[in-house]
Order: sequence, then C-alpha cells, then structure tokens
Amino acid sequence: MNAQSSEPPATSPAPATTNLSEELARLTAAQLKALTELQAQQISTLKELEQARRDLAASIAESTSNNASNLAAISEMMTQQRQADLKIVRDAHRLGLAIVVGLSGLLLLSILILNLTSIRAVNRMTAMFSASSLLPGGEAQAIADAREASRQLLLFPGEQGQRQLGNALMQLHSRIEGLEKLATKLHSEPPPKPAPETAAAASVRAASAS
Repeated sequence: MNAQSSEPPATSPAPATTNLSEELARLTAAQLKALTELQAQQISTLKELEQARRDLAASIAESTSNNASNLAAISEMMTQQRQADLKIVRDAHRLGLAIVVGLSGLLLLSILILNLTSIRAVNRMTAMFSASSLLPGGEAQAIADAREASRQLLLFPGEQGQRQLGNALMQLHSRIEGLEKLATKLHSEPPPKPAPETAAAASVRAASAS
C-alpha cells in the first residue's frame, strides 16, 4: 500500500485538447470570415465590372448613333452642295451658250445685211452697166473690176472679206453715184451734130454706093 501511495498521480490531457480545439475553431472562423469578406469583395468587383461594361456598351452605342447621324447630315449637306454647284455650272453653261448663240445670230445678221447691200449694189451696177458702152474704156474697166471684186467678196465673206466688202461697197457706191451723174449728163446733152461732108467724102460715098 505504501508502494501504491508512493506513485505520482497521472495528469489529465483534457484541458490541452480543449484549448487546441478552441484555437482551431477560432482560426476556422477567422478564415471563414476572411473568405466571406473576399467573396463579397469579388462579388462587388464583378458588379462594378458589369456596370462598367454596361456603361461602356451604352457609350459605344450612343457614340455610334451620333456618328451615324453626323455622317447622314454630312452626306445630305454634301449632296445639297453638289446639287448647288451643278446648278451654278449648268446656269453658267446656259448663259455662255446663250451669249454664243446671240453673237452668232448678230454675225449672221450682219453677213446677211452686207450680202443684201452688196446684191443691191451689184444690181444697181448691172443696171448701169448698159450705159458703160457710152463711157471711155477706163471707166468701163473700172466698173468690171469693181463687179468682179464684189463677186469675190460675196463668195468669201470672212472677217477680212467683210472689212474689204465694206470698203469696196463704199467705193462702189461713190463710183456708182459718179457714173449716174455722168450718165445723166450724157443723156441730157444733145447728140453731137455730124460734120458737113466735104466734096471728097461725097464723091467717095457716091462711088461706094454705085
């Protein structure tokens, strides 16, 4: 019994196990709390990213719509400007064409007037040409030259020909007036009386008659 009483009493491990379990439980709770907070942060970050994505998509859609509207407005403005430019060019071409047609008409009218005047002058000269036999040879040749020049100018009524035609017509009118005066003077004067026959001329005439 003394031996039994001399043995030391056995220690109990229950408190140490309890402390370890409590420490593990505390660590587990802390880890769970940290994981919960981390998960909440991740969820919040995901929500923010989703919101940012939605905002970016809305901004892109709005920008695309604005760009499309601007492009449509620019296209319409360019179309209107092009139509206005085409209208200006078309009006300018029409005005130029009208000016060219007007000038051509005036030129044609002047050529016709010159031709009519020339024809009248030539007719007057032709009417007076019958009286040229009563004129000296130089005057008859001058009338023939003037008539030929008028005919050539009528055949070639160019710009140079028109100027020459105008000058020739003026000279022709003055010459015709001079010829008219000369013809009037010749017609108004009495015909010259024949010279009295001499005796020799009478004998020659009688001989030829026999």
